[in-house]
Amino acid sequence: MKTKLKFILILSILATVAKAEASDVVVKSVTGTAEYILPGSSAYQPLKEGKILSEGSKIRTGRNGLVFVSVIPGVAMRVSGETELTVAQASSSDQSKVPDQATIQLNQGAIHALIEKIKQAQPDFKVETPQGMASARGTFFGVYIEKDGTYVGVKEGRVKITPF
Repeated sequence: MKTKLKFILILSILATVAKAEASDVVVKSVTGTAEYILPGSSAYQPLKEGKILSEGSKIRTGRNGLVFVSVIPGVAMRVSGETELTVAQASSSDQSKVPDQATIQLNQGAIHALIEKIKQAQPDFKVETPQGMASARGTFFGVYIEKDGTYVGVKEGRVKITPF
């Protein structure tokens, strides 16, 4: 319940974020060990609150790492410890330049996402793993990669699973 309340608080903050470009992802909170690397860079750097990440950026967290990210408007993501991911896509599907679709490639670890239910245009948020893709609409869900496969947990709403 505390996690969901924190996500709701973060979503209300995310709704007012205007400094990032349309295709950027904004780090809202970092605790413990977390690093990032931008596309074309060769070394990871410490991840800090307020960092703006573009498509192709990677995040990795240590055992005690925890990161909250505004992926696109209406989508908040919690990156757990010992997780590695890539921002594969964060873009707009039309000329409005307001990002409404995002894909996260989860290579290791776990993420949780809260997707706000929006009546007009629902955000298109996907999590890709080596085993398949999870697509969510107005929901709270988690994706976990274990040694024996990928697991998706849904607290509310619906998630479509597409195996590879």
